[in-house]
Amino acid sequence: MIEESAVSAILMNFQPENYEVLQEAMTEKYGKGSSESEIMQNAFGATYRNEKTTWMLPNGMILISKYSNKITEGGIFMMPNKEIQADREKRTKSPGF
Repeated sequence: MIEESAVSAILMNFQPENYEVLQEAMTEKYGKGSSESEIMQNAFGATYRNEKTTWMLPNGMILISKYSNKITEGGIFMMPNKEIQADREKRTKSPGF
């Protein structure tokens, strides 16, 4: 995971068909994460199920998503606790954010 440093976040993309393999590898390393699924819709009206798993760790969080901004790629997002806290504070101070 991310150690305390100047890094605020890391985002990596992968092929969606590799989601299950990555989820299993992360589960072996960090234990069972919190999983959820959601129905998403593209600009043409097609719907699909997106799977996400989040691990809250002592020094930050990891989120993997079968689909990221596009249906053709998934994403792994890592953020240290200090950035999570800064993001929460920013959202609290910005009405409508």
